[in-house]
Amino acid sequence: MTTGHRHLARLPAPRPARQLAYYQGMKKIMRFFVGLVVVAGASVGLAAPAHAAHVVHLCSDTSVEGNPGQTLILINGCGRDWYFKDWGPIIQESWNSSASSVLGSGSSRTLTFGAVGTGSISTFYFSDSLAVTVHDPTVKTVTYPPFVGHDWVQQVGVPASGSCDDVSSTVGHWVGAPIGGWSLSWAQWINDGQGGPVCTRELQDRQDGTIVLVG
Repeated sequence: MTTGHRHLARLPAPRPARQLAYYQGMKKIMRFFVGLVVVAGASVGLAAPAHAAHVVHLCSDTSVEGNPGQTLILINGCGRDWYFKDWGPIIQESWNSSASSVLGSGSSRTLTFGAVGTGSISTFYFSDSLAVTVHDPTVKTVTYPPFVGHDWVQQVGVPASGSCDDVSSTVGHWVGAPIGGWSLSWAQWINDGQGGPVCTRELQDRQDGTIVLVG
């Protein structure tokens, strides 16, 4: 029967301490560069024209977001006149109660995002309302992709006792990995490719640097 040491020399999964440390170091470096790529992508997105227009259809769209100074175009598709309530500092243009505060059905109105904060553009006579959020353009939110742990399957020949519980703690052991966890299974590679019973376990190295048994 093929021994565990012979198979471990053929499989790439088991790694000595120095190789494991190198691998974990490379993981951290790769996550660092992924972070740089994401930040660079976010910067490109924020470099869009400062006064790009946001077009909103009243009674259809329910919210809008922008930065101070950007243009907001309101289109009244409600089928009725829109009598504006006071929208406060979120809009640069001053609100007043004159006829200019009425947006006729099918008409449009151009406004400008004002102070950072939240508020709404609503109407006196109906419950329709447009939620407005004005963001601070100096604050950037970067979302990093989730780390996905790597699974490693280890297999060794079955000990002479016939029990996988008797696999030596030194066989296939990585620094920081748990001991044991072997179970009886079958694999093609053993017995010079003829197949046969083996002891198998599955390890996962995680973002926090720990190695755990899975499966």
